[in-house]
Amino acid sequence: MISFKQTFCNLLTAMILFLSQQNGAAQCPFNKDFFSPKEFFTYDVHYAWGLIWLKGASMKMTTSETTYNGTQAIKNSLFIQTTGAVKKIFYLSDTLSGIVSSDTFAPLFFKKAAHEDKTYSYEEIFYSYPPNEAKARLRHYRNNTLRGDTAFLSKTCFYDTMSLLHFFRSMDTETLKKNKSVGVTLLFTDEAFNVTVTYKGIETIELDKEKIRTVKYTFSINGNAFENKKESIFLWMSDDNNHIPVQVETKLKIGSLKATLKKASGCKNSCDAFPYNTKIVK
Repeated sequence: MISFKQTFCNLLTAMILFLSQQNGAAQCPFNKDFFSPKEFFTYDVHYAWGLIWLKGASMKMTTSETTYNGTQAIKNSLFIQTTGAVKKIFYLSDTLSGIVSSDTFAPLFFKKAAHEDKTYSYEEIFYSYPPNEAKARLRHYRNNTLRGDTAFLSKTCFYDTMSLLHFFRSMDTETLKKNKSVGVTLLFTDEAFNVTVTYKGIETIELDKEKIRTVKYTFSINGNAFENKKESIFLWMSDDNNHIPVQVETKLKIGSLKATLKKASGCKNSCDAFPYNTKIVK
């Protein structure tokens, strides 16, 4: 049986999985035009059983400036917690934190801490960049006992579920061709996953009774929780100067999950009012 926690982890992964093909290990491509170290986003997560949508969790995402090993860096954090009736059935409280270089936005460190009922687990990833290579070491603990210690080596960049957010949002959507697919390698729960992302074009969606112009992507992930592995997850990103993930949906073997943006503030290009930009379709 697929756990509630696993389905939410799949959903979080979906929000931050798209980037261009990589050309060098330590020089991960990135465009700073869409980012601010003061961003704050909140999301509602709903679970669908038939025609009924039930709010299952709340998420918030923050960005701030920090230092790592004496160098300037950017920290991106995501907090998710079950709410309402779902919380009474199943308690989940996860915190994901990723640190990237302020100059290159290459990932430097990642940690995920998860409280699931009476179980506490966490994983850490440490990155290093020898010439023309990328190294990553992933350690996984469960109830303070080491359960895994794995090293990875690649000629291209590795990413975790937080550092991918920066690269995903830095994509130049003006140059993408509809139905074009690219691949990416993600480190997640002791493994390296190959993910295929396909650009599906421009689509208008409705949020809080407002029509929003978005860029749509589909994600193919070989995971047992998904109903359709060819198009496991759907993501809609704002087609504006902020490139914010505004909605994510995944079809599960039983029901589906959807995360929807509720509030956005602190963006490099103003987003303090929701809906937050000039490309809203009237």
